[in-house]
Amino acid sequence: MTDIDIIRLLWIRDEIAIEELEINYGHYCKQISWEIVQNREDVSECLNDTWWKTWCSIPENRPDSLRAYVARITRNLSLNKIIHNKAWKRGYGKISVIEQEVGDLIGEDAISRMIDRDDFVQRLNGFLEKQTRTDRMIFVLRFWYMDTPREIAKHMGLKEKNVYNTLYQMRKRFRVYWEQSGKEDTVYEKT
Repeated sequence: MTDIDIIRLLWIRDEIAIEELEINYGHYCKQISWEIVQNREDVSECLNDTWWKTWCSIPENRPDSLRAYVARITRNLSLNKIIHNKAWKRGYGKISVIEQEVGDLIGEDAISRMIDRDDFVQRLNGFLEKQTRTDRMIFVLRFWYMDTPREIAKHMGLKEKNVYNTLYQMRKRFRVYWEQSGKEDTVYEKT
């Protein structure tokens, strides 16, 4: 069944749409959630919540890409699950590693402050547009899918050392890009 068919079923509130979502995107969303929470019960809960949230949100939204839409929902629910479980105290270390790397990207002071999300996304997209396709893929696999450098190297057929080097160079370039594009205009103190 195509995305358009599934969205149409969701639009008319046909429960077969949930089954089709699970058939078409279950494995993909399970992978995304597993990379973040690394716990079977939590993955199962995130997937169920993904289908429910998709069911509830589609009448208001008509996503261009259903795959990207459910992936974003799954990722956000999985990150929220980690926060809810106080993940860093229970051995889930990925989120703290990513947080450290993001701190390297935009500066530790910005991590402790609230960033205007739309402006941040716009600047990040502007930066990524100027990178090579390979560099963009490495960046997205690391910071969106939270793949380890080893997983990225295997997936892309690169040496792990090259992935580490690319990520290091991209963090340096992004930091400069961030500072030159008016970082101070986009960061606001928490209230």
